[in-house]
Amino acid sequence: MAEGPHLPRRGTALARSREALQGVAYQVGVLLAIQRNRYDMTQWDLGQEIGIEQLSISNVENGKSGGLTDAQVDALFERLDLEDDSVQASFIKWWQGNAV
Repeated sequence: MAEGPHLPRRGTALARSREALQGVAYQVGVLLAIQRNRYDMTQWDLGQEIGIEQLSISNVENGKSGGLTDAQVDALFERLDLEDDSVQASFIKWWQGNAV
């Protein structure tokens, strides 16, 4: 008798989901870093302009939760001339509150 499909165990599925989300966060962070470098700015310079600590910008650019508020994410995207209502900005806002 043929067996049905084998579904991943819950723990495995959650781990894969976290890895996938971490990958998206990293890709968005790379986009921010590229745009920051186009403006020839350091993380410190950018942070000073918009009132965010350099470490928080580094965390966001590396796909980690930087502990930023929605307003800070908006300021970051606005300063880098990226759409602050973009999918990427929305993802970062969500990621800041939900990253594990």
